[in-house]
Amino acid sequence: MGWNYWYAYSILVPFEITVATLFIDYLNPPVLDAVFITILFVVIVGLNYLPVGNSGEADFAFSSLKLSMLTGIISLSIIIAGGSEPTTDRVGFRYWHNPGPANAWILEGGKGKFVSFIGVLFTVILPLSLAVEMVAICGSKTKDPRKTIPRASKAFVIRLICFYVLPISGVMLICPSDAPEPTSGGAGAGSSPFVIQFKTAGIQVLGHIVNAIILCSAWSAGNLHMYLTSRSIYSLAVAGNSPKMVAKRNRWCVPYWAVPYCTALTLLAYLNVSSSSGQIFNWFVNMINMAAFFSWILTSCAYLRFRSAMNAQNIDRST
Repeated sequence: MGWNYWYAYSILVPFEITVATLFIDYLNPPVLDAVFITILFVVIVGLNYLPVGNSGEADFAFSSLKLSMLTGIISLSIIIAGGSEPTTDRVGFRYWHNPGPANAWILEGGKGKFVSFIGVLFTVILPLSLAVEMVAICGSKTKDPRKTIPRASKAFVIRLICFYVLPISGVMLICPSDAPEPTSGGAGAGSSPFVIQFKTAGIQVLGHIVNAIILCSAWSAGNLHMYLTSRSIYSLAVAGNSPKMVAKRNRWCVPYWAVPYCTALTLLAYLNVSSSSGQIFNWFVNMINMAAFFSWILTSCAYLRFRSAMNAQNIDRST
């Protein structure tokens, strides 16, 4: 399990760098992708050599930007749907009826929509994968984990609604499901529904602002995942399941040998130089989802064995 977490969090770092590359490509800069990948890579690694407090402050700043963006997206979606957009066209719930909230995939009619739902379901596992483990690992660094971890776990459902359900509902209001950009097989930030909704509303500049904030968000997430993967292999070293040198820490209690051990898989981000960023993105999604499935299967098996042991010893679950 420990090595699986290390692998999953290590893959999440180049995944987030790939996401950032997608949004940089949208701006079509006259600089090679390798330059931006190197900058992102160096900053993420450098932040994880700093004390945890400094790295946490940077993550807090990026998260605040993301929260502001999501609040703005939800508010603007309601305003635009109500008819306050530059085109003065009241959209309302029009796109929920025509063309509808979902498209058929592979099959026709209702069966095709069900297949498309199943296909999307495997993709959206990514935001939920390893989320509980993140709370446990980060909570261990707080002053009072007994209170902090339960509080953060209970707030996870609220964050899920605020950060995923509400923004997607807003996108569904003003971005038609048959828009050519996401349905033509295109890849990149130009296919993002967040960008398309503002293009459809005639507010071009907001698409660039959203892309810039998502770029910062991906950078922040990459920093967090580098922290998690370095602490995962550090825990393995403390337990004697990885090289002992990884357990060495500096005066800031940072496992300075764990970080370079985790950068090996991060170099996979340079695949974006020779292949399409959209294709590399899909590869990373599949790799991370497989690790999440493996983690959930092992966790479920361990829990079943734990319940069996409690029943065998007549231990009451309420105690």
